[in-house]
Amino acid sequence: MIVVITVGVFVGGGIGASPLSTNPFAPAGWVNVDYADAELSVPPTWSIQPAQVCEAFGAVPGLIYFGQYGGPSVSCATDVPIRGESEVTLGPIASTGNAGHRSTLNGITVWEASSYGTEYIQVPVLGVMIAANGPAAMRVVDTLISP
Repeated sequence: MIVVITVGVFVGGGIGASPLSTNPFAPAGWVNVDYADAELSVPPTWSIQPAQVCEAFGAVPGLIYFGQYGGPSVSCATDVPIRGESEVTLGPIASTGNAGHRSTLNGITVWEASSYGTEYIQVPVLGVMIAANGPAAMRVVDTLISP
């Protein structure tokens, strides 16, 4: 498994320098997160964490987890979004079956389903599953590309 986090190219120097995203669907300054054959972009204020790391909500407006899920033995007591925060997970596809309804996102066929406020997006062609909840989560999902 190869996981790459692209921090980007910084213009200028010092405090306030912004990373430049190469993703055509991401706003300027967003940071690319690659997993398997998929890439999402997140705001630079978000936390980027491996799937087995717990991040306390409240410190950042959003976070993205990437990689192999730890399963039931990995539990984060603080992993509950509070009002206004967003969470996206980008990991391996759970199954080869397609659930939900079929749609196209940035030219990529996806299968979408929703449960208890969380959107689940299977992307079989890229071998990933995305889970998203919170007010900014779907804006992050909308940046999906194959790098």
